[in-house]
Amino acid sequence: AIIPCGLLIASQSPRKVMASGVALWSLATIGTPIAASLILVDQMPSEDGVTFIAQNVAPLLLVRTIMGGAESVVLPAIQRIIAKWVPPSNKSFAIAGVYTGFQSGTVLAYLASPFIIDNLGLGWKGLFYLYGGIGAAWLVPWLIYARDAPDGDVVAKLLGEEEDEYCDVVLEEERDVTFLVNSMREDDASLLIERRDLASCMGEEEEEKED
Repeated sequence: AIIPCGLLIASQSPRKVMASGVALWSLATIGTPIAASLILVDQMPSEDGVTFIAQNVAPLLLVRTIMGGAESVVLPAIQRIIAKWVPPSNKSFAIAGVYTGFQSGTVLAYLASPFIIDNLGLGWKGLFYLYGGIGAAWLVPWLIYARDAPDGDVVAKLLGEEEDEYCDVVLEEERDVTFLVNSMREDDASLLIERRDLASCMGEEEEEKED
C-alpha cells in the first residue's frame, strides 16, 4: 500500500493525507478487540483430542488490513514534509531522527504494554482502546499546527531574514537541480536525467510570464 499512498501524497496535501491515515489507524486499532469478539470458536472431537475451529474471522482480518494500509501513509507524508521544511544540509539528520522515533516508539510500546495490562486493569482490549485514543488525540494538535510547507512570513521569522534573502539562500543551496525530461525522440517515451541551474530556470519562467 505504500506505493499508492506515495502517489497520492505526490498530488495531495501530505498534512491531510497524514491526518486521514492516523484517523483510520486509530479507528482500526479501537475496532480490533471489537472485531475479535465476533470470532466464534467451535470445539470438534478428533483423534488427538479436541480441535478448535475459528469462524467469522473476516471482520478481524478486515480491520487489521485497514490498520496496516493506514500506516503506509506515514513515511511518504513525512518525507514530503521534510523536503518542504528542512534545508538540504539538514535533511539526513531529520530523516534519521524520524526513523529513530519510529523504532524507539515501537520498543517503548512493547515495554509499556505488559505493565499497562497488569497494573492499570485495562486488559488486552483496553490496551487497543488506549493506543487508538492516543492516536485520535494526536490529530488535534496536528490539524491545528501542521502545515504542508512554510510560508514566507514563517520563514522570515524563523531565520530572522527578509523573504527575498531567504529565497537567495535556497537558490544558493539548491542551485544545481536534477530533472527527468522526455527524450523528445519519436517512438521513445523514456526519461533522461538532465541537470539545470535552478535560478536560471526560475528566470526563464518569469520571462515567459512577462511575455
